Amino acid sequence: GILIQSFHSMMDEINRLIYEVYVNKIALKEFELKALQAQINPHFLYNTLSSVSSLIKMNCTDEAFTMIHAIGMFYRTSLSDGKTLIHVEQEITNIENYIQIQKVRYGDKIDYEIQIDPEIYREWIVKLTLQPLVENSIYHGVKAMRKKGLIRIRGWKEGCLVYLQVSDNGAGIPEDKIDKLLLGDSGGKRYSYGLYNIQQRIQIYFGKEYGLHIESHEGAGTCTTICIPSGRNEK
Repeated sequence: GILIQSFHSMMDEINRLIYEVYVNKIALKEFELKALQAQINPHFLYNTLSSVSSLIKMNCTDEAFTMIHAIGMFYRTSLSDGKTLIHVEQEITNIENYIQIQKVRYGDKIDYEIQIDPEIYREWIVKLTLQPLVENSIYHGVKAMRKKGLIRIRGWKEGCLVYLQVSDNGAGIPEDKIDKLLLGDSGGKRYSYGLYNIQQRIQIYFGKEYGLHIESHEGAGTCTTICIPSGRNEK
């Protein structure tokens, strides 16, 4: 009787674990799809193509070519042959293409610095993790400022952890709203969804102990740090 009871308990636990893994995989695919849909949005594409059209009319063919090439590479990396994890190096390339598009649109209004330790280039990261953070810095941080916007992207390794950081000198976020942003609760604003989406996808893949940490003060900019484990293989 004890043996049978133990066997049934073991089977219940196995079924529970199978169900948990199944639900997590479904949730991950749902968040991944939403992330892709958020990036391949008609407004971003329309604005970019509109800028290209204007450049061609002004005979600025070099700038138009740069923009078209950058957007092609951006979407190619975003799709990544259906993969969810990509190398940090690929994610940085995607960021460079995205910023190149925005710099053609906004000119000297936006500047950026990228400092990534080559040691983490081959580390795995959930794709489309950094781009929404850079987008937030542009549209909700530096776009409305009179002064020049500066976006810094850093990456380094400490022990068995990899850190990636996006900071800006923009408008900042009220301190009482930061926790709400990571919970997806900010009155339906798109940047709230983006942060929540990143947080969820990271934690589903790597665990609840990883994810985003935001430091921000109104008028003094925002700094978002991502923490993920080192040495994970592609799943």
